[in-house]
Amino acid sequence: MLTCSILGERLNVVGLVDRDHSRSERVLAIKRKSQRGSYDETVIFASVQEAGAALAKTMIHLVIDGLPPIARGSTQPGHDNELQLLKLFPDAVFFIEKPISGAVITEVLKVREALAGRVVSVGYMLRYLKAVQYIKRTIAEHGLTVMLTTAIYLLAYSYAGEVDKNQTLAFWDKTRERGPIVSQGTHLVDLTRYLSSEPIMDSLRVHTVEHSDPAGHLSQLKMNEDDLIAPIKQIPRVTNAIWRTQGGGTASFIHGICLHEGDYDCEVNVLADGWKFTLREPYSASPYLMVRRPGGHREERIDFNEDDCYNSEFSTLIDILDGKTGPDAILSSYADALETYKLTCEITTVGEQAFKDRTD
Repeated sequence: MLTCSILGERLNVVGLVDRDHSRSERVLAIKRKSQRGSYDETVIFASVQEAGAALAKTMIHLVIDGLPPIARGSTQPGHDNELQLLKLFPDAVFFIEKPISGAVITEVLKVREALAGRVVSVGYMLRYLKAVQYIKRTIAEHGLTVMLTTAIYLLAYSYAGEVDKNQTLAFWDKTRERGPIVSQGTHLVDLTRYLSSEPIMDSLRVHTVEHSDPAGHLSQLKMNEDDLIAPIKQIPRVTNAIWRTQGGGTASFIHGICLHEGDYDCEVNVLADGWKFTLREPYSASPYLMVRRPGGHREERIDFNEDDCYNSEFSTLIDILDGKTGPDAILSSYADALETYKLTCEITTVGEQAFKDRTD
């Protein structure tokens, strides 16, 4: 993620934590050829503790926590990665991948308190898209109140089972990654909060199409799900959530496992008085907006070519390290990301209860 295009010869990756040593060696071999100098001193460690002991006298400026969410967001041993990193690298800036945890909310709250006052960025990179910032800026400039946000995340599933088996099962087993809303849909759920206002949790309603429903059959699934995952652990095929927002509007999120080809199809809509914004292809290198303005009868397409939100996200962190800007430039703090985590967990829980209620 952190590319030489940002740091150039200043980039020096001193350590990599990965239990799969051979995989890391393969990746490092590629990196050492393409980014000469940046990975020459990189040492592979089996644990964060091992890295901390070996690098105790090394000045670490930035720590990137990309371990699985089950390893972080908690105070419990083995799941307390942030707390361990705080002890070992107290002066570093932190980047933490999303979702921030796989733990219960009370545990994540404790981690939030431990991180208070630290420079922490969470990987909700879509906030940094120029198209998203265009929407935010237009809302502010015209004093708009958002009436509605809708976000749709559709997954192409047909190749599931043909990639790394452990990764595949982690997605399809909701006890391992807390289901697709927490693990995958979280980016677009986050945008509904970012582009609108906070949810009113007791207004949340969720319907799901489950694996056992007639509409939940996946004809192109290339693994025998029942042989690998107990029915009670299998993920929903469609999750349809709707809620009211504290700003007086409403929001909805749909996650669907239904497409056959490609990877995913995502879209975000925002409605305000006289305005309609539709964000398309947010994960691509060329996202674009369809905008209908007051007094207009047709949508205008605005392209944002070669907009690398990952680059923008990390450039912000480097600017903070260089003293060019302050921590407020981070668009997704840990405390903010916790609110998205709460919402994705609640959507999952309410959906599971609704399914239980209709099948009991």
